[in-house]
Amino acid sequence: MGDVGLHYDGSAPTYHEQYDPDLIWKNDEYPANYFRLQKVIDILKDKGARSFYDLGAGEASPAIGICEALGIDFRASDLSPEMVRIGRDNLVAHGMDPGWLELVDIRDMDAIEMEAKRVGQFDAVIALGVIPHVEDDSW
Repeated sequence: MGDVGLHYDGSAPTYHEQYDPDLIWKNDEYPANYFRLQKVIDILKDKGARSFYDLGAGEASPAIGICEALGIDFRASDLSPEMVRIGRDNLVAHGMDPGWLELVDIRDMDAIEMEAKRVGQFDAVIALGVIPHVEDDSW
């Protein structure tokens, strides 16, 4: 399975475009990601979630969108150093704490356990587009 982190490092500068309603029909990104995010927002709202953890958050556009739509707390991680770097800048630009986004490789169970201890519990966990990159989902 090639290097997923390198792939996403390369797409980090334009990643936000797939979640921008003004750009989803004008770029090469997959437009369904925007509509999937709207569905996730609806589900979190319907379930009354007050917090969520975004596993595979990219450069934080989806998490920021959810937070702004619902006013709920979140923490997040991604395995791409460039996504995390840009994501932290995005968080600051939206008046949010850049420490809410951490570099964590979900393929490393020890890293996941450390992150869970660091952030505690949340009402929901989302992993948008992550499962195709997990080689062993048995754990």
